Amino acid sequence: MIRNIAPISLSVLAVGLASLVFLLPTTESEVGTKVESSEEKLNSSLYIENVRLAQSGKLGAPTNLLIENGIIIGIGSEIEAGGLEVFDGQGHTVLAGLIDSHTHSFGSALSDGVRFGVTTHIDMFSDSSVLTQAKLDREDVSSRNKTDLYSAGMMATSPGGHGTQYGVHIETIETVDQVPSWVKARIAEGSDFLKLVYMPEQDWVTSLDREIARAIIEEGHARGLKVLAHINTDIEARHMIEDGIDGLVHIFGNKVADDVLVELAKEKEVFIIPTLSVIASVANEKVGHTFDETLLSPMQRQTLNAGFGVDIPGFSLENALESVKLFHDAGVPIIAGSDAPNPGTAHGVSLHQEMELLVRAGISEADVIAAATSIPAVIFELEGRGELQQGSRADFVLIDGNPFENITFSQNISSVFKNGKIVERKVTKEKAGSALGPTIISDFEEGMNTSESFIWSTTTDEMAGGASTASLSESVEEDGNKTLQVDMQNNAGFPYPWAGASVFAKEGPVDLSGINSLVFEVKGTQGQYRTMAFSGNTRGVPPTLTFIATEEWSTIRLGLTEFEGLELNNVNGFAIVSGHGIGKTQLYIDNIRLEE
Repeated sequence: MIRNIAPISLSVLAVGLASLVFLLPTTESEVGTKVESSEEKLNSSLYIENVRLAQSGKLGAPTNLLIENGIIIGIGSEIEAGGLEVFDGQGHTVLAGLIDSHTHSFGSALSDGVRFGVTTHIDMFSDSSVLTQAKLDREDVSSRNKTDLYSAGMMATSPGGHGTQYGVHIETIETVDQVPSWVKARIAEGSDFLKLVYMPEQDWVTSLDREIARAIIEEGHARGLKVLAHINTDIEARHMIEDGIDGLVHIFGNKVADDVLVELAKEKEVFIIPTLSVIASVANEKVGHTFDETLLSPMQRQTLNAGFGVDIPGFSLENALESVKLFHDAGVPIIAGSDAPNPGTAHGVSLHQEMELLVRAGISEADVIAAATSIPAVIFELEGRGELQQGSRADFVLIDGNPFENITFSQNISSVFKNGKIVERKVTKEKAGSALGPTIISDFEEGMNTSESFIWSTTTDEMAGGASTASLSESVEEDGNKTLQVDMQNNAGFPYPWAGASVFAKEGPVDLSGINSLVFEVKGTQGQYRTMAFSGNTRGVPPTLTFIATEEWSTIRLGLTEFEGLELNNVNGFAIVSGHGIGKTQLYIDNIRLEE
């Protein structure tokens, strides 16, 4: 029998595998953050000359900026330095600090966003415990290396509804009578607005019914809050618009919007945050970006290179693009939001991707820039943000090129200023783990957990609210060779079920820079399986490679550099799990090892 099968904490794995449609926000890490000295805090004046400001849908003539205490106090060619050190911005365009109007801001999100010119996050689902500090932080003009956070906090959902699969406490709503106390609790926690989930047409999850959703809208409005809705289909969108929702936080992709729905949205003064970036990712379409990869954090690299790995019906990118154009042409406000860090997206980077996609939908560059600056600032009442005026917050981006001619020029970032201070864009690398050379992780002859460096455990979507199961046991071949038997049962109850085995470093991350491949022998139920790799403190969708198993033994060799985004000097471990289909599968694994 296998001895010492000990459960281990797999928080990174839980978040990584569960975070397929919307990722669970947690507190901010300090990746890439520079500590500001007292001298820097006192030296709060800045003079920039010879820059062209992007204002009112066009570029102005070269001008000068004077900033004091995080506020723009002067704009004009007549403004002089007055003894201040001069920052020469000649040849650069200045955009107001960008606003990403749909994020889930966990991990390194706030430092990742600001490095790419996103100075404000409108967060659609956050850990409520961070909201009080977020309000203080966004008023602190001494800060330079974090995006400011506005958030819905906890979202409104039903028992077993979308959001509950992440394994954290959510105060769900079952009856209309619960709505007033629920809204009151969100206000007490510091939510800036409310978000509800209305998905009655989905068969994989429960949903608030229409009466409850309507009650949340009415109660939120009575208390002075905007209320936004997560929807998936045109019918769900229609219901929410009819019932007085302020905004939709996604565009539907199941069909193109009809004229009646478009006119209804216009009449009801609804705004839409399409999140085309994540729809493109579902469609397995990578939107190009030109950022230097050395500026990306581990989390950004992982999530950008991840994919959903399954076909999801109702997510046609072409339908979504066409609908966005119809709503925009009718006068419905369109706002740029990335839904980062879903698979294929990343904080900061993906707002620029979203802007590209909005132009691809047929919206002008000027209107797209407004969708990422002034329009959300007005709708969410972000005073002093999203604009370049005297009295505005000194949050802005210096870029090379004219984004009104080509929206991709927004990606040519020269410098980012937050509260009038230049942002440090270089990423501080995580400390390397202990070096590990070529080694056999397990040959299972003496049991599963006899390795000095690694420990095995089951992993399933149960940790994210799913119902799949897995078990590990010893198997003995006819020749007496011992192997690991993995029995997996994927069950309905989670949108992307998984079950399998994980093997993690016992003493924390290890440095596998000198290792080329993860190698193992496998046989079992014929089909496709997945191997996932996990790095350091990075959270989000893990880099994944697939392999095929048959009823005969075969050797699987996975190059570690093929796990895109994996930090080789800071590896936590690996998981070998089932494919996405419902049903029972079985694998036998032997001689799992790390090779040069």
